[in-house]
Amino acid sequence: MPTIRAVLLDADGVVQLPGSAWSASLGGFCGDPSRADEFLTDVFDAERLCLTGRADFEAALGQVLQKWQLTVSVEAAMRVWNEIEPATDILDLVHSLRSSCISVSLATNQQAYRANVMTNSLRYRTHFDHLLYSCELGFSKPSFEYFSSALTKIAMDPSEVLFIDDHEANVSAARSCGLHGEVFHLSEGVGRMREILKEYGLDVSEQSAPD
Repeated sequence: MPTIRAVLLDADGVVQLPGSAWSASLGGFCGDPSRADEFLTDVFDAERLCLTGRADFEAALGQVLQKWQLTVSVEAAMRVWNEIEPATDILDLVHSLRSSCISVSLATNQQAYRANVMTNSLRYRTHFDHLLYSCELGFSKPSFEYFSSALTKIAMDPSEVLFIDDHEANVSAARSCGLHGEVFHLSEGVGRMREILKEYGLDVSEQSAPD
């Protein structure tokens, strides 16, 4: 069994989910339900350019709204985009791991505006040892450069790190960089997360997340 000293957790799908009405609210802005998916695709494409910090999401989103000739403000669309529901039971596990002297960090593709919400509004800075946002590292998953930069930030050997993500492509990339990797989605339940951690010698007890 490997000796794991650090755990990297993806954010969306592992630690948090979009707000319950997120997709319907954002898609509803286009004004035509039959084209909601097309509109959302344009928004996702606009965000993708911003994940490495090389473009501004507010400006990119504004261009999408202009392309669709929508009257909704960029600010209103941004508020919906930044609706996030943290998984408190997963954060409890994070607290338990850190109480056991295991480093736990977020390893996530995010643009700067959403990263700011996660850091400050959701207070993720108090929950994690490092916030490894792609927009700050300058690289996004599943690139080799992302994982190399993340390892430099946490100052760990890849053989000591467990990476958990809900996308197989990201997990495969992490493994190719020497990290241990497992696929997990919140829909599997916190019990499954406990099983994964236990498989790597991280048998955490139930504790409450810090205030």
